[in-house]
Amino acid sequence: MNSMSQWLRCLLFCCGRFAAANPHLSPNHHAQARYIQLFQQALYFLLLFISFSMSSCSQGKKEVNLAYKFRPNQVKEYSSTIKGTSKILEANSVLQSHNFSYRSTLREKVIAVVDSSKARILLTNTADKSETPNEPQKSWSLEYIIENDGIIVEFFPEDSTQLEMVEYYKNYYEQAMPVFPDFAVSEGYSWTQTVKLIVKEQGNTNVETRYKVKSLVREAGYDCAAIEYSGSMIIPQRLIKQDGGLTIQLNRISTSGVIYFAYIEGMIIRQDENLEITTETSTYAGGITTKSTSSSHISSGMLLTRYENK
Repeated sequence: MNSMSQWLRCLLFCCGRFAAANPHLSPNHHAQARYIQLFQQALYFLLLFISFSMSSCSQGKKEVNLAYKFRPNQVKEYSSTIKGTSKILEANSVLQSHNFSYRSTLREKVIAVVDSSKARILLTNTADKSETPNEPQKSWSLEYIIENDGIIVEFFPEDSTQLEMVEYYKNYYEQAMPVFPDFAVSEGYSWTQTVKLIVKEQGNTNVETRYKVKSLVREAGYDCAAIEYSGSMIIPQRLIKQDGGLTIQLNRISTSGVIYFAYIEGMIIRQDENLEITTETSTYAGGITTKSTSSSHISSGMLLTRYENK
């Protein structure tokens, strides 16, 4: 019960006690007692109205469970678009700037349901024709085990050439994927996800992303929770070139976006995201070390285009 209802009940009780304790009042006092009685009745109806209003509000706050749902051979396909601008910097001056745009198809297939809470997924990214000249996008695939709350347990590289890529995506998904609460939530609920990292020349550091269930909406024919988020990520990347050269990158990322999650089917329907990235690059080749800094702004979108739940 809220404090207003408690206050009104207390006032009604006091008015009733006053009238009951003074049965032999003068005419003027009888008029006062009558006024108190009418006031008591008015307060009673006001209390009923407030209680009804509070009950209606509480009943109208729908709660939903956020969790992935898996079935063997389940297939989801998404159209993915990435557009952005990248600048190479030196002493805060722009040396080079270019725009880029890519399209691809992301395909998720459930290879096996490990138990009631986990599944092994094959994720394949098939590149469409690049819209940026001289920058072809590569196709790739990887497998991983994910829990229904969004925690990725393990990645599986296809071969040794994928180790660097798998390590990159492991770091990325650990920070970028929401881990859903294990209880029902309603509009307005928020949570913060913290990942602890050890960064060279910085030591122990934390990165955080805050999620909020903004609203419950219909999106592309599905009942969805619109989950807004914003936060930061730090993603290291290590690349070994064919000539034996080594490139080490540290990507500092500010991210914001919205996820439309179909809570009945247990899957993402759509995701829109903006990224601001500062990349520190060190290249080692032929005994020479080259360092550079670049900044990028990226807008990406992902939309479900096919769903098979056999």
